Amino acid sequence: MSSQRRGQLAGLAAAVLFGCSAPLISALRAIVALDGQQLQRAREGEEKARNRSLQLTIFFVGAVLSFSGLAAATRPRPTARLLAMVTNQRPAAAACQRSI
Repeated sequence: MSSQRRGQLAGLAAAVLFGCSAPLISALRAIVALDGQQLQRAREGEEKARNRSLQLTIFFVGAVLSFSGLAAATRPRPTARLLAMVTNQRPAAAACQRSI
């Protein structure tokens, strides 16, 4: 709460103590209601930003997972191809091990 708002509330409280109660109490209630609305608006803005960030994170994770799934589905047996490439590159090494 700002110092100006505290001063207004203190002035209203003093006026209530000295007898001008009905209109000042309604003014005090209005000030408190406005402060509550401002606080609620600020919290809603923070929540909206947090939700947007979460939605973007979920979107990117889903996109990466779908892309990796698509890549894995288009390459038939990538481990078998890699194994064949590795074993075909070293026929001399395999021959040396057999002779030992």
